[in-house]
Amino acid sequence: MANEENESTDAASLQPVVGDFALRSAISCKFCSKPAVPTEPLCHSCQKRQPLEWRITPKEFQYLYLMQGYKCEQIAEQYKVSAIYIQRLKNHYGIDTKSKKWHGATENFGKRLNGKLTKEDFERLYYVEKKNHEEIGNIYGVSRQTVIKYAKIYGVVSRTPSNLRGLVIDESFFSKWSAEMAWVLGLIITDGSIGEGASGDQLCFSVTDRELVENILKAMRSNHPIREIKPHGFSKKIQYRFATGNQKIVLSLNALGVARKKSLVVKYPPVPSEHLRHFLRGVFEGDGSIHITNRTASGEPIYRITIVSGSKDFIEGLQHAITQHFGITGQLHRTILKSKKEFFQLIWCAVDDVRKLGELMYQNVDESLLLSRKRDIFKEFESTQYQRFLRVREADASKADAASDMIRQIFKAKNVNVGELARMMDVSQAEISRLKLGTIKPTKEQIKIIGTFLD
Repeated sequence: MANEENESTDAASLQPVVGDFALRSAISCKFCSKPAVPTEPLCHSCQKRQPLEWRITPKEFQYLYLMQGYKCEQIAEQYKVSAIYIQRLKNHYGIDTKSKKWHGATENFGKRLNGKLTKEDFERLYYVEKKNHEEIGNIYGVSRQTVIKYAKIYGVVSRTPSNLRGLVIDESFFSKWSAEMAWVLGLIITDGSIGEGASGDQLCFSVTDRELVENILKAMRSNHPIREIKPHGFSKKIQYRFATGNQKIVLSLNALGVARKKSLVVKYPPVPSEHLRHFLRGVFEGDGSIHITNRTASGEPIYRITIVSGSKDFIEGLQHAITQHFGITGQLHRTILKSKKEFFQLIWCAVDDVRKLGELMYQNVDESLLLSRKRDIFKEFESTQYQRFLRVREADASKADAASDMIRQIFKAKNVNVGELARMMDVSQAEISRLKLGTIKPTKEQIKIIGTFLD
């Protein structure tokens, strides 16, 4: 009896185990279609391999890849898998690349730094105790660059390192329109740039004219240093550069359309009409030029003003503003390079247009708000080509007046009508009328014909 009871007990105890095993065997593996093993919903192969998704969560991946700066190869080596597998897992988690400003990280993720550094602690150390990124990193045993990345995640705005070095700048400079602001804005749109600095976006301005950089800093009431950059690459001149990471300056420029990679997409800003000439001067001194060529016959210099831009919207907006407010119409040319990139040129060739633009940009302007090198070219233009142009215009006007008087005498003394004179001179009656009014200059042959009537 005892043996029979033991046998029945063993059979009863085995029954649920067999049933449970049968139930688990009917479950498919989580990662493949094979039957799962009794202990967990994985097949034998996946259980042995232990998929990385079970060992590293999305936030842990973010920490290694974004915060610690690990490469895919380094993460793969740590978890004993291939780099391709890590790359696929990164895409599966939707983690963006490092060059895209840490889009995959979240605010709460920053608390993983040694489990201690919260946003409140960060702000207390950074703002109240005035510790820099390196000092905070030393406290928590991480690098300065890691602390900077946490600052971006937490949204901790930089104290602006320039202030710590005693550097000052007018933070409200681009908040209100003025002659100085319009001129500097024109220069920054053409020759400036917004790039990533150590503590956020920063404004950089680099040109070959030191005078221009000094005048900009003077207008912005700044004592930032000017850095000299030796010639390199295709450049054969020293570059003079200044940079500021002041976030109020950067945000004000962003509001005016000046942002990263602006060259091809910058829009024409809403420049008030009273400051348009100063803005135009800044654009011209940044990306404009005045070309001087020689006339083949007389050898007199010919001047042509050109402004170049990679943004069609900007150059068309500038052309419209100049035409609307000043009545000066320039010619817009589009050029396509071999690389299929395009740029636009706004050109003025007429002597009167060159003179008007020169007066608009440089008449009654303080020396600290201009580039003297380009201003002097307009002065030279006034004393050379424009003076010759006035002399020629005066001579042409006197010839036209003389021809008009002679034609009037012919009509009065010889009793010749317009049609007869037009046939004799082989011109239209309309041209005879314009000669009579003095609105056009007669040719040498026409003067001879008119003279024969009065002999």
